[in-house]
Amino acid sequence: DPRPGQPPPELGLAGLGGGRERGMGRFPSLGGAGRGHRAVPLFWALAPVQSGGSPLGPGGMPRAVLTPLPPTPQRLEQEKYELRRRLESGVAEWETRVAELEGDLAALRAQLGHQRLEQQDTSRESSQVAQELSEQNQRLAEQLSQAFQLEQRLQDELMALRVENRTLGMSSAEHAARTQSLQAENLMLQERKQELERQTRQLREETEAMQGLVETLHENLLLLRREVHEKELQLRAEAEELRVSNRWLQRRVREMADEIRLHDSDASLASLQLEIEQSGEGSLEQNGGPAKVSGRALGGSPTSLENIKTFPVRPRGPPSRGCCPCPTRSLCPQLTLQHVQLGSLRGELASQRRLFQESDRDETLKLAVADRDEAIIRKGQMELELAQVSLERDSMSQQLLAAIRQKMALCQELEGWQDDMEFIIKQQLKLQWQQEGIPTSPLALSRTPAQAKTSPFFRRGNSAPNGTSFLSLFKKS
Repeated sequence: DPRPGQPPPELGLAGLGGGRERGMGRFPSLGGAGRGHRAVPLFWALAPVQSGGSPLGPGGMPRAVLTPLPPTPQRLEQEKYELRRRLESGVAEWETRVAELEGDLAALRAQLGHQRLEQQDTSRESSQVAQELSEQNQRLAEQLSQAFQLEQRLQDELMALRVENRTLGMSSAEHAARTQSLQAENLMLQERKQELERQTRQLREETEAMQGLVETLHENLLLLRREVHEKELQLRAEAEELRVSNRWLQRRVREMADEIRLHDSDASLASLQLEIEQSGEGSLEQNGGPAKVSGRALGGSPTSLENIKTFPVRPRGPPSRGCCPCPTRSLCPQLTLQHVQLGSLRGELASQRRLFQESDRDETLKLAVADRDEAIIRKGQMELELAQVSLERDSMSQQLLAAIRQKMALCQELEGWQDDMEFIIKQQLKLQWQQEGIPTSPLALSRTPAQAKTSPFFRRGNSAPNGTSFLSLFKKS
Protein backbone atom coordinates (compact mmCIF):
# COMPACT_ATOMS: atom_id res chain seq x y z
CA ASP A 1 0.00 0.00 0.00
CA PRO A 2 1.36 3.44 -0.76
CA ARG A 3 1.98 5.92 1.95
CA PRO A 4 -0.40 8.66 2.62
CA GLY A 5 0.49 11.72 0.59
CA GLN A 6 2.41 9.75 -2.12
CA PRO A 7 1.08 8.51 -5.49
CA PRO A 8 0.86 4.79 -6.15
CA PRO A 9 3.91 3.20 -7.85
CA GLU A 10 2.12 2.45 -11.10
CA LEU A 11 1.50 6.15 -11.69
CA GLY A 12 4.38 7.78 -13.50
CA LEU A 13 4.89 11.25 -14.77
CA ALA A 14 2.38 10.71 -17.55
CA GLY A 15 -0.14 9.40 -15.07
CA LEU A 16 0.47 12.37 -12.88
CA GLY A 17 0.04 14.72 -15.83
CA GLY A 18 -3.13 12.98 -16.98
CA GLY A 19 -4.47 12.94 -13.45
CA ARG A 20 -3.82 16.64 -13.19
CA GLU A 21 -5.63 17.28 -16.43
CA ARG A 22 -8.53 15.15 -15.26
CA GLY A 23 -8.46 16.83 -11.92
CA MET A 24 -8.48 20.25 -13.58
CA GLY A 25 -11.30 19.17 -15.85
CA ARG A 26 -13.31 17.84 -12.93
CA PHE A 27 -12.38 20.70 -10.63
CA PRO A 28 -12.12 23.81 -12.77
CA SER A 29 -11.67 26.00 -9.76
CA LEU A 30 -8.40 24.26 -8.97
CA GLY A 31 -6.92 24.85 -12.42
CA GLY A 32 -7.75 28.57 -12.33
CA ALA A 33 -6.80 29.13 -8.73
CA GLY A 34 -3.32 30.30 -9.62
CA ARG A 35 -4.30 32.88 -12.18
CA GLY A 36 -2.77 36.22 -11.46
CA HIS A 37 -0.13 34.66 -9.15
CA ARG A 38 3.29 33.13 -9.69
CA ALA A 39 2.97 29.81 -11.54
CA VAL A 40 3.97 27.14 -9.00
CA PRO A 41 3.27 23.54 -10.18
CA LEU A 42 1.49 21.46 -7.59
CA PHE A 43 1.14 17.68 -7.53
CA TRP A 44 -1.90 16.21 -6.17
CA ALA A 45 -2.66 12.61 -5.35
CA LEU A 46 -5.59 10.74 -4.13
CA ALA A 47 -5.11 9.89 -0.48
CA PRO A 48 -6.90 6.88 1.06
CA VAL A 49 -9.85 7.53 3.20
CA GLN A 50 -9.04 7.56 6.88
CA SER A 51 -10.23 4.76 9.00
CA GLY A 52 -13.67 5.19 10.31
CA GLY A 53 -14.86 7.24 7.26
CA SER A 54 -17.19 6.16 4.56
CA PRO A 55 -15.47 5.31 1.24
CA LEU A 56 -18.44 6.62 -0.71
CA GLY A 57 -19.55 10.15 -0.77
CA PRO A 58 -23.00 11.59 -1.54
CA GLY A 59 -24.50 10.17 -4.74
CA GLY A 60 -22.54 6.88 -4.53
CA MET A 61 -19.28 8.46 -5.79
CA PRO A 62 -15.99 7.45 -4.09
CA ARG A 63 -14.71 9.95 -1.66
CA ALA A 64 -11.29 11.36 -2.49
CA VAL A 65 -8.99 13.67 -0.70
CA LEU A 66 -6.40 15.74 -2.57
CA THR A 67 -3.06 15.96 -0.86
CA PRO A 68 -0.04 17.84 -2.19
CA LEU A 69 3.03 15.84 -3.28
CA PRO A 70 6.55 17.03 -2.64
CA PRO A 71 7.91 18.65 -5.84
CA THR A 72 11.20 17.55 -7.46
CA PRO A 73 13.20 19.38 -10.17
CA GLN A 74 12.79 16.65 -12.77
CA ARG A 75 9.10 16.44 -12.24
CA LEU A 76 8.78 20.16 -12.38
CA GLU A 77 10.72 20.42 -15.62
CA GLN A 78 8.80 17.57 -17.21
CA GLU A 79 5.51 19.03 -16.07
CA LYS A 80 6.54 22.42 -17.32
CA TYR A 81 7.54 21.06 -20.70
CA GLU A 82 4.36 19.05 -21.13
CA LEU A 83 2.23 21.94 -20.03
CA ARG A 84 3.99 24.31 -22.43
CA ARG A 85 3.63 21.86 -25.31
CA ARG A 86 -0.01 21.26 -24.56
CA LEU A 87 -0.58 24.97 -24.13
CA GLU A 88 1.00 25.76 -27.51
CA SER A 89 -0.94 23.00 -29.25
CA GLY A 90 -4.13 24.11 -27.54
CA VAL A 91 -3.51 27.77 -28.42
CA ALA A 92 -2.82 26.91 -32.09
CA GLU A 93 -5.86 24.68 -32.20
CA TRP A 94 -8.01 27.32 -30.57
CA GLU A 95 -6.70 30.02 -32.89
CA THR A 96 -7.53 27.94 -35.97
CA ARG A 97 -10.84 27.05 -34.44
CA VAL A 98 -11.58 30.69 -33.65
CA ALA A 99 -10.62 31.75 -37.19
CA GLU A 100 -12.86 29.07 -38.66
CA LEU A 101 -15.68 30.03 -36.33
CA GLU A 102 -15.27 33.73 -37.17
CA GLY A 103 -15.38 32.94 -40.91
CA ASP A 104 -18.42 30.74 -40.37
CA LEU A 105 -19.99 33.47 -38.24
CA ALA A 106 -19.42 36.14 -40.94
CA ALA A 107 -20.82 33.84 -43.63
CA LEU A 108 -23.79 32.98 -41.43
CA ARG A 109 -24.37 36.68 -40.69
CA ALA A 110 -24.31 37.53 -44.41
CA GLN A 111 -26.60 34.60 -45.13
CA LEU A 112 -28.86 35.64 -42.27
CA GLY A 113 -29.05 39.25 -43.60
CA HIS A 114 -29.80 37.99 -47.08
CA GLN A 115 -32.44 35.65 -45.71
CA ARG A 116 -33.92 38.49 -43.65
CA LEU A 117 -34.12 40.71 -46.73
CA GLU A 118 -35.68 37.88 -48.70
CA GLN A 119 -38.06 37.21 -45.85
CA GLN A 120 -39.01 40.91 -45.68
CA ASP A 121 -39.56 40.98 -49.44
CA THR A 122 -41.58 37.78 -49.33
CA SER A 123 -43.56 39.01 -46.31
CA ARG A 124 -44.22 42.34 -48.05
CA GLU A 125 -45.24 40.59 -51.23
CA SER A 126 -47.38 38.14 -49.30
CA SER A 127 -49.05 40.99 -47.38
CA GLN A 128 -49.69 42.86 -50.64
CA VAL A 129 -51.05 39.71 -52.24
CA ALA A 130 -53.18 39.03 -49.18
CA GLN A 131 -54.48 42.60 -49.22
CA GLU A 132 -55.23 42.40 -52.94
CA LEU A 133 -56.93 39.05 -52.44
CA SER A 134 -58.97 40.45 -49.54
CA GLU A 135 -59.99 43.47 -51.61
CA GLN A 136 -60.84 41.22 -54.54
CA ASN A 137 -62.76 38.92 -52.22
CA GLN A 138 -64.65 41.90 -50.82
CA ARG A 139 -65.45 43.17 -54.30
CA LEU A 140 -66.58 39.70 -55.35
CA ALA A 141 -68.72 39.45 -52.24
CA GLU A 142 -70.31 42.82 -53.01
CA GLN A 143 -70.88 41.79 -56.62
CA LEU A 144 -72.33 38.49 -55.44
CA SER A 145 -74.70 40.25 -53.06
CA GLN A 146 -75.71 42.69 -55.79
CA ALA A 147 -76.22 39.80 -58.21
CA PHE A 148 -78.27 37.98 -55.59
CA GLN A 149 -80.42 41.05 -55.00
CA LEU A 150 -80.81 41.56 -58.74
CA GLU A 151 -81.75 37.91 -59.17
CA GLN A 152 -84.31 38.15 -56.37
CA ARG A 153 -85.75 41.32 -57.85
CA LEU A 154 -85.88 39.78 -61.31
CA GLN A 155 -87.58 36.71 -59.91
CA ASP A 156 -90.18 38.86 -58.20
CA GLU A 157 -90.70 40.84 -61.38
CA LEU A 158 -90.88 37.63 -63.41
CA MET A 159 -93.53 36.23 -61.08
CA ALA A 160 -95.49 39.45 -61.24
CA LEU A 161 -95.17 39.50 -65.03
CA ARG A 162 -96.37 35.90 -65.25
CA VAL A 163 -99.39 36.71 -63.12
CA GLU A 164 -100.10 39.81 -65.16
CA ASN A 165 -99.61 37.91 -68.42
CA ARG A 166 -102.02 35.21 -67.24
CA THR A 167 -104.63 37.77 -66.24
CA LEU A 168 -104.15 39.73 -69.44
CA GLY A 169 -104.41 36.56 -71.53
CA MET A 170 -107.70 35.60 -69.84
CA SER A 171 -109.29 39.06 -69.96
CA SER A 172 -107.60 40.87 -72.85
CA ALA A 173 -110.88 41.89 -74.48
CA GLU A 174 -112.39 43.22 -71.28
CA HIS A 175 -109.36 45.29 -70.47
CA ALA A 176 -108.98 46.90 -73.89
CA ALA A 177 -111.00 49.99 -72.98
CA ARG A 178 -109.36 50.21 -69.60
CA THR A 179 -105.97 49.81 -71.24
CA GLN A 180 -106.76 52.64 -73.62
CA SER A 181 -107.84 54.85 -70.74
CA LEU A 182 -104.71 53.96 -68.84
CA GLN A 183 -102.61 54.64 -71.92
CA ALA A 184 -104.31 58.01 -72.27
CA GLU A 185 -103.62 58.74 -68.61
CA ASN A 186 -100.07 57.54 -69.10
CA LEU A 187 -99.65 59.85 -72.07
CA MET A 188 -101.10 62.69 -70.06
CA LEU A 189 -98.76 61.92 -67.20
CA GLN A 190 -95.82 61.67 -69.58
CA GLU A 191 -96.73 65.03 -71.08
CA ARG A 192 -97.06 66.42 -67.59
CA LYS A 193 -93.70 64.91 -66.71
CA GLN A 194 -92.11 66.36 -69.85
CA GLU A 195 -93.62 69.73 -69.01
CA LEU A 196 -92.25 69.53 -65.48
CA GLU A 197 -88.85 68.46 -66.81
CA ARG A 198 -88.88 71.35 -69.25
CA GLN A 199 -89.77 73.74 -66.43
CA THR A 200 -87.05 72.17 -64.34
CA ARG A 201 -84.52 72.68 -67.13
CA GLN A 202 -85.66 76.27 -67.54
CA LEU A 203 -85.33 76.85 -63.82
CA ARG A 204 -81.91 75.24 -63.86
CA GLU A 205 -80.83 77.44 -66.79
CA GLU A 206 -82.21 80.51 -65.03
CA THR A 207 -80.41 79.46 -61.88
CA GLU A 208 -77.15 79.03 -63.78
CA ALA A 209 -77.67 82.40 -65.47
CA MET A 210 -78.34 84.00 -62.09
CA GLN A 211 -75.27 82.36 -60.67
CA GLY A 212 -73.21 83.66 -63.59
CA LEU A 213 -74.69 87.12 -63.08
CA VAL A 214 -73.95 86.94 -59.37
CA GLU A 215 -70.36 85.92 -60.13
CA THR A 216 -69.95 88.76 -62.63
CA LEU A 217 -71.44 91.20 -60.12
CA HIS A 218 -69.11 89.86 -57.48
CA GLU A 219 -66.14 90.32 -59.82
CA ASN A 220 -67.31 93.85 -60.65
CA LEU A 221 -67.68 94.50 -56.94
CA LEU A 222 -64.13 93.32 -56.34
CA LEU A 223 -62.87 95.49 -59.21
CA LEU A 224 -64.73 98.52 -57.85
CA ARG A 225 -63.36 97.91 -54.38
CA ARG A 226 -59.86 97.61 -55.80
CA GLU A 227 -60.32 100.87 -57.76
CA VAL A 228 -61.68 102.61 -54.66
CA HIS A 229 -58.70 101.37 -52.66
CA GLU A 230 -56.28 102.58 -55.33
CA LYS A 231 -58.05 105.96 -55.45
CA GLU A 232 -57.87 106.22 -51.68
CA LEU A 233 -54.15 105.48 -51.77
CA GLN A 234 -53.66 108.03 -54.55
CA LEU A 235 -55.69 110.63 -52.64
CA ARG A 236 -53.66 109.97 -49.51
CA ALA A 237 -50.44 110.47 -51.46
CA GLU A 238 -51.78 113.67 -53.03
CA ALA A 239 -52.98 114.90 -49.64
CA GLU A 240 -49.54 114.24 -48.20
CA GLU A 241 -47.94 116.17 -51.08
CA LEU A 242 -50.42 119.01 -50.52
CA ARG A 243 -49.59 119.06 -46.81
CA VAL A 244 -45.89 119.28 -47.62
CA SER A 245 -46.46 122.06 -50.17
CA ASN A 246 -48.78 123.87 -47.73
CA ARG A 247 -46.15 123.77 -45.01
CA TRP A 248 -43.55 125.04 -47.49
CA LEU A 249 -45.88 127.87 -48.59
CA GLN A 250 -46.64 128.80 -44.99
CA ARG A 251 -42.93 128.91 -44.23
CA ARG A 252 -42.41 131.05 -47.37
CA VAL A 253 -45.25 133.37 -46.34
CA ARG A 254 -43.69 133.82 -42.92
CA GLU A 255 -40.33 134.60 -44.53
CA MET A 256 -41.96 137.12 -46.89
CA ALA A 257 -43.83 138.69 -43.97
CA ASP A 258 -40.54 139.04 -42.07
CA GLU A 259 -38.95 140.63 -45.15
CA ILE A 260 -41.91 143.01 -45.50
CA ARG A 261 -41.66 144.04 -41.85
CA LEU A 262 -37.91 144.55 -42.27
CA HIS A 263 -38.38 146.68 -45.40
CA ASP A 264 -41.11 148.72 -43.65
CA SER A 265 -38.77 149.40 -40.71
CA ASP A 266 -35.98 150.39 -43.16
CA ALA A 267 -38.38 152.73 -44.96
CA SER A 268 -39.46 154.41 -41.70
CA LEU A 269 -35.79 154.79 -40.73
CA ALA A 270 -34.94 156.33 -44.12
CA SER A 271 -37.84 158.80 -43.83
CA LEU A 272 -36.65 159.75 -40.33
CA GLN A 273 -33.14 160.34 -41.68
CA LEU A 274 -34.50 162.55 -44.47
CA GLU A 275 -36.47 164.61 -41.96
CA ILE A 276 -33.34 164.98 -39.81
CA GLU A 277 -31.31 166.11 -42.84
CA GLN A 278 -33.94 168.56 -43.92
CA SER A 279 -34.22 169.99 -40.42
CA GLY A 280 -30.40 170.16 -40.16
CA GLU A 281 -30.04 171.92 -43.52
CA GLY A 282 -32.80 174.35 -42.62
CA SER A 283 -31.16 175.17 -39.31
CA LEU A 284 -27.79 175.65 -41.05
CA GLU A 285 -29.27 178.00 -43.60
CA GLN A 286 -31.16 179.97 -40.98
CA ASN A 287 -28.57 180.08 -38.18
CA GLY A 288 -25.39 179.65 -40.27
CA GLY A 289 -24.06 176.93 -37.92
CA PRO A 290 -23.97 173.20 -37.68
CA ALA A 291 -27.13 171.28 -36.86
CA LYS A 292 -27.71 169.89 -33.41
CA VAL A 293 -28.76 166.32 -33.64
CA SER A 294 -30.23 164.60 -30.60
CA GLY A 295 -28.79 161.28 -29.49
CA ARG A 296 -32.27 159.79 -29.02
CA ALA A 297 -33.21 160.30 -32.71
CA LEU A 298 -29.97 158.82 -33.95
CA GLY A 299 -29.84 155.95 -31.43
CA GLY A 300 -32.54 153.82 -33.21
CA SER A 301 -30.46 153.32 -36.41
CA PRO A 302 -26.97 152.06 -35.55
CA THR A 303 -26.40 150.64 -39.01
CA SER A 304 -27.77 153.41 -41.25
CA LEU A 305 -26.59 156.44 -39.23
CA GLU A 306 -23.19 155.11 -38.26
CA ASN A 307 -21.44 157.81 -40.29
CA ILE A 308 -23.52 160.52 -38.68
CA LYS A 309 -22.58 159.44 -35.17
CA THR A 310 -18.88 159.68 -35.99
CA PHE A 311 -19.06 163.43 -36.61
CA PRO A 312 -19.03 165.86 -33.64
CA VAL A 313 -22.09 167.99 -33.03
CA ARG A 314 -21.21 171.63 -32.84
CA PRO A 315 -23.08 174.10 -30.69
CA ARG A 316 -25.20 176.79 -32.22
CA GLY A 317 -23.40 179.96 -33.12
CA PRO A 318 -21.92 181.83 -36.01
CA PRO A 319 -19.87 179.59 -38.20
CA SER A 320 -16.22 180.22 -38.64
CA ARG A 321 -14.75 180.89 -41.98
CA GLY A 322 -12.72 177.63 -42.20
CA CYS A 323 -15.64 175.42 -41.17
CA CYS A 324 -17.79 173.70 -43.86
CA PRO A 325 -20.77 171.26 -43.43
CA CYS A 326 -19.07 168.52 -45.40
CA PRO A 327 -20.34 165.56 -43.32
CA THR A 328 -24.02 166.52 -43.80
CA ARG A 329 -23.55 167.10 -47.51
CA SER A 330 -21.74 163.74 -47.89
CA LEU A 331 -24.67 162.00 -46.18
CA CYS A 332 -27.25 163.41 -48.58
CA PRO A 333 -26.20 161.28 -51.61
CA GLN A 334 -26.08 158.20 -49.38
CA LEU A 335 -29.57 158.86 -48.05
CA THR A 336 -30.81 159.46 -51.59
CA LEU A 337 -29.25 156.20 -52.76
CA GLN A 338 -30.80 154.37 -49.83
CA HIS A 339 -34.16 155.92 -50.61
CA VAL A 340 -33.86 154.73 -54.24
CA GLN A 341 -32.88 151.27 -53.08
CA LEU A 342 -35.81 151.25 -50.67
CA GLY A 343 -38.17 152.19 -53.52
CA SER A 344 -36.78 149.42 -55.69
CA LEU A 345 -37.14 146.97 -52.81
CA ARG A 346 -40.72 148.10 -52.28
CA GLY A 347 -41.45 147.55 -55.98
CA GLU A 348 -39.81 144.14 -55.89
CA LEU A 349 -41.78 143.23 -52.76
CA ALA A 350 -45.01 144.31 -54.41
CA SER A 351 -44.16 142.26 -57.50
CA GLN A 352 -43.35 139.28 -55.30
CA ARG A 353 -46.64 139.69 -53.50
CA ARG A 354 -48.44 139.86 -56.80
CA LEU A 355 -46.56 136.80 -58.09
CA PHE A 356 -47.23 134.93 -54.87
CA GLN A 357 -50.92 135.70 -55.10
CA GLU A 358 -51.00 134.63 -58.75
CA SER A 359 -48.45 131.80 -58.55
CA ASP A 360 -48.88 128.37 -60.03
CA ARG A 361 -48.65 126.79 -56.63
CA ASP A 362 -51.92 128.36 -55.65
CA GLU A 363 -53.45 127.01 -58.85
CA THR A 364 -51.94 123.59 -58.16
CA LEU A 365 -53.40 123.69 -54.68
CA LYS A 366 -56.80 124.62 -56.05
CA LEU A 367 -56.57 121.88 -58.66
CA ALA A 368 -55.56 119.36 -55.99
CA VAL A 369 -58.49 120.41 -53.82
CA ALA A 370 -60.80 120.12 -56.82
CA ASP A 371 -59.41 116.65 -57.63
CA ARG A 372 -59.90 115.63 -54.02
CA ASP A 373 -63.50 116.82 -54.06
CA GLU A 374 -64.08 114.99 -57.33
CA ALA A 375 -62.53 111.82 -55.91
CA ILE A 376 -64.75 112.07 -52.83
CA ILE A 377 -67.80 112.48 -55.07
CA ARG A 378 -66.73 109.49 -57.16
CA LYS A 379 -66.18 107.49 -53.99
CA GLY A 380 -69.74 108.29 -52.89
CA GLN A 381 -71.03 107.27 -56.32
CA MET A 382 -69.08 104.01 -56.13
CA GLU A 383 -70.50 103.33 -52.67
CA LEU A 384 -74.00 103.91 -54.05
CA GLU A 385 -73.26 101.55 -56.94
CA LEU A 386 -71.93 98.96 -54.51
CA ALA A 387 -75.09 99.27 -52.42
CA GLN A 388 -77.20 98.83 -55.56
CA VAL A 389 -75.16 95.79 -56.58
CA SER A 390 -75.58 94.26 -53.12
CA LEU A 391 -79.34 94.89 -53.29
CA GLU A 392 -79.50 93.28 -56.74
CA ARG A 393 -77.49 90.34 -55.46
CA ASP A 394 -79.87 89.90 -52.52
CA SER A 395 -82.88 90.07 -54.82
CA MET A 396 -81.31 87.53 -57.19
CA SER A 397 -80.54 85.19 -54.30
CA GLN A 398 -84.16 85.50 -53.17
CA GLN A 399 -85.34 84.75 -56.72
CA LEU A 400 -83.00 81.76 -56.81
CA LEU A 401 -84.41 80.47 -53.53
CA ALA A 402 -87.94 80.96 -54.83
CA ALA A 403 -87.08 79.03 -58.00
CA ILE A 404 -85.59 76.20 -55.92
CA ARG A 405 -88.71 76.10 -53.75
CA GLN A 406 -90.88 76.02 -56.88
CA LYS A 407 -88.77 73.20 -58.28
CA MET A 408 -89.12 71.22 -55.06
CA ALA A 409 -92.88 71.79 -55.06
CA LEU A 410 -93.12 70.58 -58.66
CA CYS A 411 -91.06 67.48 -57.83
CA GLN A 412 -93.32 66.75 -54.88
CA GLU A 413 -96.37 67.24 -57.08
CA LEU A 414 -94.93 64.83 -59.67
CA GLU A 415 -94.23 62.24 -57.00
CA GLY A 416 -97.77 62.64 -55.68
CA TRP A 417 -99.13 62.06 -59.20
CA GLN A 418 -97.04 58.93 -59.53
CA ASP A 419 -98.15 57.60 -56.14
CA ASP A 420 -101.81 58.31 -56.91
CA MET A 421 -101.59 56.55 -60.27
CA GLU A 422 -99.92 53.53 -58.71
CA PHE A 423 -102.55 53.31 -56.00
CA ILE A 424 -105.42 53.67 -58.51
CA ILE A 425 -103.99 51.02 -60.84
CA LYS A 426 -103.46 48.57 -58.01
CA GLN A 427 -106.95 49.15 -56.63
CA GLN A 428 -108.47 48.56 -60.07
CA LEU A 429 -106.45 45.36 -60.56
CA LYS A 430 -107.41 44.16 -57.09
CA LEU A 431 -111.13 44.78 -57.73
CA GLN A 432 -110.93 43.06 -61.09
CA TRP A 433 -109.15 40.02 -59.66
CA GLN A 434 -111.69 39.83 -56.84
CA GLN A 435 -114.53 39.92 -59.36
CA GLU A 436 -112.89 37.19 -61.46
CA GLY A 437 -112.02 35.06 -58.45
CA ILE A 438 -108.27 35.12 -59.10
CA PRO A 439 -106.19 34.90 -55.93
CA THR A 440 -104.30 38.12 -55.42
CA SER A 441 -100.64 38.18 -54.53
CA PRO A 442 -100.21 39.74 -51.08
CA LEU A 443 -96.70 40.82 -52.05
CA ALA A 444 -97.79 42.77 -55.10
CA LEU A 445 -101.27 44.13 -54.21
CA SER A 446 -101.37 44.52 -50.45
CA ARG A 447 -99.07 47.55 -50.52
CA THR A 448 -100.16 50.92 -49.35
CA PRO A 449 -99.32 54.11 -51.28
CA ALA A 450 -96.43 54.67 -48.88
CA GLN A 451 -95.08 51.16 -49.58
CA ALA A 452 -95.65 51.47 -53.32
CA LYS A 453 -92.80 53.97 -53.53
CA THR A 454 -90.30 51.12 -53.20
CA SER A 455 -91.84 49.00 -55.98
CA PRO A 456 -89.40 47.98 -58.78
CA PHE A 457 -91.88 49.26 -61.41
CA PHE A 458 -92.80 52.57 -59.76
CA ARG A 459 -89.62 53.98 -58.32
CA ARG A 460 -89.16 57.71 -58.21
CA GLY A 461 -87.23 58.83 -61.20
CA ASN A 462 -86.32 55.20 -62.14
CA SER A 463 -87.84 52.64 -64.50
CA ALA A 464 -87.84 48.86 -64.64
CA PRO A 465 -84.89 47.00 -66.16
CA ASN A 466 -84.33 47.26 -69.91
CA GLY A 467 -86.35 50.50 -70.04
CA THR A 468 -89.75 48.81 -69.35
CA SER A 469 -92.34 49.92 -66.81
CA PHE A 470 -95.66 48.65 -65.59
CA LEU A 471 -97.69 50.84 -67.93
CA SER A 472 -95.59 49.87 -70.96
CA LEU A 473 -96.96 46.33 -70.72
CA PHE A 474 -100.39 47.59 -71.68
CA LYS A 475 -98.92 49.33 -74.74
CA LYS A 476 -97.28 46.09 -75.87
CA SER A 477 -100.51 44.16 -75.46
